[in-house]
Amino acid sequence: MKISIITLFPELINSYLSSSIIGRAAAKGIFSYRVFNLRDFGKGKRLQVDDKLFAGTRGMLLQAEPILQAFLAAISWHLESEIPPDSDESIRDIINIWLEKKAQAFYLSPKGPVFTQNTAVSWSNSYEHLLFLCGHYEGIDSRVLEFLPFQEISLGNFVLTGGELAVLSMVDATLRMVNGVLPESAAYTEESLYTGSLECCQFTQPAIWRNYAVPQVLLQGNHALQNRYRKFSSYHETLVKRPDLFDKLELSLEDLTDFIADELAKK
Repeated sequence: MKISIITLFPELINSYLSSSIIGRAAAKGIFSYRVFNLRDFGKGKRLQVDDKLFAGTRGMLLQAEPILQAFLAAISWHLESEIPPDSDESIRDIINIWLEKKAQAFYLSPKGPVFTQNTAVSWSNSYEHLLFLCGHYEGIDSRVLEFLPFQEISLGNFVLTGGELAVLSMVDATLRMVNGVLPESAAYTEESLYTGSLECCQFTQPAIWRNYAVPQVLLQGNHALQNRYRKFSSYHETLVKRPDLFDKLELSLEDLTDFIADELAKK
């Protein structure tokens, strides 16, 4: 997988993507990334990339042309070929060629649908190149979204000063499901939200800490009972902490009956 990120603050992106698990995966060549500094595509001595909004509205807006040029540089990297400046029709033809190569562009915006674990699963399975545009100030010239194939995507119902934190969260959530990033698929398939429920309670040494004991079932060798404990602990965590998610779980009649019995036994 290839990741392209257009930003005014490349140091924020580079620092994260070169660190920890994600950084090691990049060093191994499991995925590759390029960060495109929007300022490199600015105009004049000051490399201007923003300007005042029309009609006297407060704030500054990122201009369309620098974004277009950064976008073309990103898809040129993926296609491994230079893209000469040409007519709008030629640019659209090149974009269509790029999209056919399992590629997609996203603009971080509170106007877009909210990113979820299902989104991350879909991206990790569907795309070979993800391109992201991080907005700043009052956002971007709306004509960018008409001319270029950006899909708006949001991290949640709140507003950040820039798209960098949001895009890093999305990239991390997606890359950890790419083969080879984590030691094995169980490292993410058994975690919270992958199957719709929260992860079960987990414990490590010591077996007793300040009079709090690890459940006995986890200290014994009965794997069937341990698996049962983990499953129902997951349901319990979801019911108590995220009832909205629990309502969406499709439990078998047997699991639901046994879970209710376990819950009643605790009272």
